[in-house]
Amino acid sequence: MCFTLRANPFLGLLFLLLRRRFHLDGMIFQVPLRHQTLSSLATYWFNDYELPERKFCSKFLRATDRVCELGGCLGIVSMIINSKLNTPTEHLVIEANPTLIPYLHSNRNYNGGQFKILNRAIGDGESLYLDIEDGVLTSTLSERSGHTTVTVQGCTTDSLFKDYGPFDALVMDIEGAETQVLLGSCQSWKSVRVIIAEMHPSIIGEHAYLEAQSKLIEANFKFMASHIGEPHVVEVWEKASDDGNG
Repeated sequence: MCFTLRANPFLGLLFLLLRRRFHLDGMIFQVPLRHQTLSSLATYWFNDYELPERKFCSKFLRATDRVCELGGCLGIVSMIINSKLNTPTEHLVIEANPTLIPYLHSNRNYNGGQFKILNRAIGDGESLYLDIEDGVLTSTLSERSGHTTVTVQGCTTDSLFKDYGPFDALVMDIEGAETQVLLGSCQSWKSVRVIIAEMHPSIIGEHAYLEAQSKLIEANFKFMASHIGEPHVVEVWEKASDDGNG
């Protein structure tokens, strides 16, 4: 079997034995060790974890922004965002997977972050089933309960914006649930200045992906940048100015 350097299990074993934490930009992050393969642990030797999101957040977010982040995962991108803000307490991080919440708290506190953390799943507001079979760092919504699912309290973007907003920026990486935001009945996302989103055509389908882009254009957002990865694409959409100059 052939492994790329980033997925080399020998590097994963070295990480497990020698380092055990992810280092980035002067910060140190606790990562799951027992629930990942050696190949996945190998990636923590490299500096490219969520690199497009990190670059886009650094470039397009403003220090004065109030940020709603959907899909906090381990809090690595969250800390990049939080360290940029003049008022870091005006940053809300939503994570659906309850097994990741302790990592979010630990990594925020260790690195001096000040963002708020909520264990919620974006949907219609009702409790949802979350399937975590594919791994601790990835989870998707499920229609039924099972031995690989957990039940998570649901919320809508409208309720988040009402209870914790207003927000200037929306950052999301929610493994296909972006359709719940952009194609659902909620309207609050249309009020932000910028949206940085990891889109998943392989999960939601090409038709829904194109429909989501159309909804962004209809809401007066202008496409600014993208990074095409496998199997997702990270995009930046910014609200066009009233004078039409972008």
